Amino acid sequence: MKLSLRLRLKRWHYRGGLMTIFSIAIFIFLCIPLIVALIMSVNPEATLGYPKGFSLKWFGVLLNDESWMGAYRVSIQSAFLAALLALVNGTLFAFANSRFKYRLKGPLATLALSPLGVPGIVLGVGLLLMLNPLSINGTMSALVIAFTVITVPYVVRTVGATLAVYDRSVEEAALTLGANEIETFFRITLPMIAPGLLSATILAFVFAFGNLQVAIFLTGIDTVTVPVLMYSVLEFEANPTIAAAAVLNIAIVTVALVIGTRMVGARNLLRF
Repeated sequence: MKLSLRLRLKRWHYRGGLMTIFSIAIFIFLCIPLIVALIMSVNPEATLGYPKGFSLKWFGVLLNDESWMGAYRVSIQSAFLAALLALVNGTLFAFANSRFKYRLKGPLATLALSPLGVPGIVLGVGLLLMLNPLSINGTMSALVIAFTVITVPYVVRTVGATLAVYDRSVEEAALTLGANEIETFFRITLPMIAPGLLSATILAFVFAFGNLQVAIFLTGIDTVTVPVLMYSVLEFEANPTIAAAAVLNIAIVTVALVIGTRMVGARNLLRF
């Protein structure tokens, strides 16, 4: 019996060690693109390759180029507005889906999550054809609408997971003590699910900010996003500015994730 227990412990430690090594290997593999982009961004030469020296001039070129700064303004504004709209729509749907029972509950839930299963190129073409009669293609409105469509599923999943573990007995206690439904929502429910709402907003912003497959069909002369501009520059003129932009993008996303982790915790942020 003791031998069997020892063997089990050894096997458990062996498997745990393998999982640790495997996890570290995956983490290193995921960090390789960041490391390569960081190395190439300090190349003093105007070639996209491994540097023979060190220079930060390409970051200066990036920050002083109006086309890049305009693309960053468009990306941040469109992603922020889309995240807010996705938060409102996704939260309302998640509430309805978790609180009420109705006949089309299953099909509507599948429909709300369907953008996750549609290839980005197909979704981009579909949104292009859908928005074309409205004559808004190439405008900020088109980008915001498109980004809202593709980020709503993340909000639905994140807020839905928050509501699934939410203790409704607190609401019932507030109602019993004389609070009406509106007061209960704003003073009890909303503060308790706020971490999930913030997590959903950050995830929606990150996915909208880095989207290329949909944005490439809907951008115009004055509404070019950073991923679309990076793709265009990389296609016709490859230089370390691309690597500097990649490092800046990663920094923006990292800051957003760090803020979310600090405010709501890693467990709530990764609830999706």
